[in-house]
Amino acid sequence: MKMQWALLLGLILAVPAFGQTLLNDDAQKCSKRVGTRDEVIQYCTRAIKLRERTGKDLAESYNCRGIAWYDKGNYNEAIPDFTEAIHLDPNDAYAYYNRGNIWRLTGNDDRAIADFNEAIRLKPNNPEAFQNRGIGWSNKHDYEKAIADYNESIRLNPNSPEAFNSRGNAWEHKRDHDKALADFNEAIRLSPNYVDALNDRGITWENKGDYGKAIADYNEAIRLNPNFAMAYSNRGNTWKTKGEFDKAIADYGEAIRSNPDFSIGYFNRGNTWFKKGDFDKAIADFNEAIRLNPYDADEFQNRGSAWMGKSENKKAIADYDAAISLNPNSFGAYYNRGDAWYHEDKYDKAMADFNEAIRLKPDFVKAYVNRGNVWVEEDRYDQAIADFNEAIRLDPNHATAYSNRGNAWADSGEFDKAIADYTEAIRLSPGDSDLYIMRGRTRFGHGDWEAARGDFARAHELNVRDPFAVLWLAMTGMRLGSSDWAAQLEEQSKGLHESWPMPVIQFYRGGLTVDRLILAARNSNKMKKRNWTCMAVYFMGEWQLSHGQRRDANANLRRAKSKCPHTNVCYRMALDELKNLETIDTEHGH
Repeated sequence: MKMQWALLLGLILAVPAFGQTLLNDDAQKCSKRVGTRDEVIQYCTRAIKLRERTGKDLAESYNCRGIAWYDKGNYNEAIPDFTEAIHLDPNDAYAYYNRGNIWRLTGNDDRAIADFNEAIRLKPNNPEAFQNRGIGWSNKHDYEKAIADYNESIRLNPNSPEAFNSRGNAWEHKRDHDKALADFNEAIRLSPNYVDALNDRGITWENKGDYGKAIADYNEAIRLNPNFAMAYSNRGNTWKTKGEFDKAIADYGEAIRSNPDFSIGYFNRGNTWFKKGDFDKAIADFNEAIRLNPYDADEFQNRGSAWMGKSENKKAIADYDAAISLNPNSFGAYYNRGDAWYHEDKYDKAMADFNEAIRLKPDFVKAYVNRGNVWVEEDRYDQAIADFNEAIRLDPNHATAYSNRGNAWADSGEFDKAIADYTEAIRLSPGDSDLYIMRGRTRFGHGDWEAARGDFARAHELNVRDPFAVLWLAMTGMRLGSSDWAAQLEEQSKGLHESWPMPVIQFYRGGLTVDRLILAARNSNKMKKRNWTCMAVYFMGEWQLSHGQRRDANANLRRAKSKCPHTNVCYRMALDELKNLETIDTEHGH
């Protein structure tokens, strides 16, 4: 989500007329900037070519023409004019100021600050120079220096709503919401129709969690300016934060209607489509955002995540590559690309990206968790547990870190430690049905079927649409010899989505043959095919074991051992079951 603050663009200051007594008509019209911008450019150009003016007077013509170029948005023409004005009159504070504004608007903040420094040296009582230098410091994220400049600007002109608004933005970037609000309030008091200040105060209210006041400020900004794309977009962000995605999408649409070239509107709407699970619409919006602004790493990164949502991992990797090229310090892009490599079974590349994400952001909890998953895939449980430990140290309330460490403990044979971690994860996230399934599976693998059935039953209560809870309940019912397991499976599976693992449930209900179950596990996505085939042979083996088909069960459990990704729980479950069978064989002298 991108919030957008309003920043003062930087007023171009006209130079004072030097009062020549004999000026030709073009020079007079140039100095007074008579007519349209194009006409002013013509007057100034003719005056410059005549060379009747010299020194400061000629500098004035260049400065005035530079202002006209600026007003037309033609910065490449404006900069040489201001530069020539400075060459002709090195003490022209206005030329430095005007060129500084152009540098800032074109992203050259260091050059802008240098010019503002010179403008302030030559004219230390110009509040706008302090204010715009402050904006340059803000762009460089040096908010202390920015605030110092805004303070001086306000001292010189205490009635400037723009200066208060700019200082409010700096306080907000420092997360000092109360000081930001005080400045926005003063800006609005000085100028009640100041839509930029209303928009910016709305952002602060949202960051404080007061969504009602945020929306009220955006509403007022939109009432005053019905084509204020920025306010529509920011109100959309607030709706999105509140989980009201349809209202958010409507506001982003209004932002785009107001300004069809507003890339942030497309970007934010794309993020909302992503949250709604509509990856195609998300990609379409990210495409448009990238077309309008092809140098924003976040746009490529988020489009990559949408491709991941569609299991288009290679396209995702290409977008993450582009994001990293644009921003080599983007820990999020490295993390996401690592996740894509992981799903492509490229564990060395995944490990390298997670390492880089952690180097760039040493407190990146998710990167430790996912790197731990790679260690598990390589059967390096000590390293995996070390990463999960670090994730928990950084965030003691991270349920996934506990559950994944529980998986690692279970895989390495530490049953009691695994149960303890699952139990802690459940305490932290008691409404997560998956956590009960994890604990139940571990109990099932160690023969504690009654306790396992309790966990699966709780998972089913929390999410009656979860086919895995239904499937595991059926398996524990079979193992416990319940006479009604088949009837319960029939009843509980009614209305479930036909996607995976529904074919396994259909097999348990007698609706699919072994061959058709294996066929159903095929998928064009490599990772899905591998995981589904793993689950198919494992659940088939468990069914056969419960029905006395021990030889076939043993064969399928061994297939699961060989085919399953090590992070798929069926790999560990197959190992546990094979160990149980070996123990039985040993006890019976087989």
